[in-house]
Amino acid sequence: MNRKSIDAGPRPTQIGARSRLYASVLLRKALAFAAGAVLLAAGLMFSLLVFAFVAAGALMLWGFLWWKTRELRRQLRAGPPGGRVIDGAAVRDTDTTSP
Repeated sequence: MNRKSIDAGPRPTQIGARSRLYASVLLRKALAFAAGAVLLAAGLMFSLLVFAFVAAGALMLWGFLWWKTRELRRQLRAGPPGGRVIDGAAVRDTDTTSP
């Protein structure tokens, strides 16, 4: 008789090998999940660091431009030199007999 037809289930050595296989697959999945979580956290920290540097650079650029244009802002508050403003354009009166 054929031995395979007599045995109904897997041999005990096959059951042990199968459980070891499942355990190694489960371990791999757990390690992959942990590695993914670590990489996600590292990426988030790196992006926050980049954002902080970009924000600091933008703030420094804004401060520099604000500082360099302070005299121009003073002049604009005082009004155009020797003229009047019509519709946002500076017009200089050269004729003193104008109404």
